[in-house]
Amino acid sequence: MTLPPRLEPNPYRPPLIAGEKETLAALLDYHRAIVVHKVSGVSEDDARRPMVPSGTSLLGIVQHLANVELSWFPVMFAGLDADLREDSWAIGEDETTTSVCARYEAACERSRAVTAAAGVDDVAVHSWRGGKPTLRWVLGHMLEETARHCGHLDILREQLDGTTGD
Repeated sequence: MTLPPRLEPNPYRPPLIAGEKETLAALLDYHRAIVVHKVSGVSEDDARRPMVPSGTSLLGIVQHLANVELSWFPVMFAGLDADLREDSWAIGEDETTTSVCARYEAACERSRAVTAAAGVDDVAVHSWRGGKPTLRWVLGHMLEETARHCGHLDILREQLDGTTGD
């Protein structure tokens, strides 16, 4: 039996023993690294290629996650301005894997700065669904959102070239 090709393991491993905020942030960072890792080594055409009837592509997921990072941490939680896309899944003709990943990594860095400046019990500036979530909730939500999309990326990448692993 021939095993499918595997990506090199994600070098970032969250600590097994840490405080609540550090643990949540580290687990989120682990999955953020997987997002970028999953598009590495893929051609521009393959990164853009819709792989399911909904039109989802590897690069579309990364673009969407950049928007989600910006909307939850700087905008919703901290009340800051951010360059949000109206269609968070769209990839412009002039955008590349490098530029979309750079946008995502910059959004993650902005989110880290917001997280570093707040406590887990601090509440968001803006309301969502009738209430203001705590940073703890936002970190948990973003962890679930990012992990869910890592699974999507894993399936799409395996469909493209058989590559598996995180």
